[in-house]
Amino acid sequence: MKQERTYQILKYAVYESRKHSFILTTCFVLVFAFARILGYAEFTEIRFVNYIIAFFVSYDAIKKVYIKNDYEVEYFTGLFIGIATVVQGQFWYSILFFIYLKIDHSFATELLKQIPQNIIVPEFSTAVLLLLEGLGLSPIISLALMQYFKSKQGRWARGVR
Repeated sequence: MKQERTYQILKYAVYESRKHSFILTTCFVLVFAFARILGYAEFTEIRFVNYIIAFFVSYDAIKKVYIKNDYEVEYFTGLFIGIATVVQGQFWYSILFFIYLKIDHSFATELLKQIPQNIIVPEFSTAVLLLLEGLGLSPIISLALMQYFKSKQGRWARGVR
């Protein structure tokens, strides 16, 4: 019975992670669209706003599983949710950004001016760089979030819900 419950929670975690990855991608696109409209898209440091967004979207995904599982979440399940949410969201965004760079050649050229060396396939390289950034960011966000959730359900928090 416990194994069946664990399977159901993992299944729900995968569902929430995928759903929140699309929410995360939408947020990333909106940030880029606003930056592009306002003329700030060339400032690549704007992408740091995405880190904050990724933190809160991942928090919501983990929280939904936490609540569904009677205010408990296994440590590695929570890590999985956070990492999968950010990596998938960044993956979808990098694909969309690749397509955008293929369409908006002037913006792609502007980005290339910020890179100090010649790149053979600049649009693809930029998309891969975005994906790798998500791969690096996801464990940091997940570890921070799991410290919060473990403090909520740890032995010093028993009986407090």
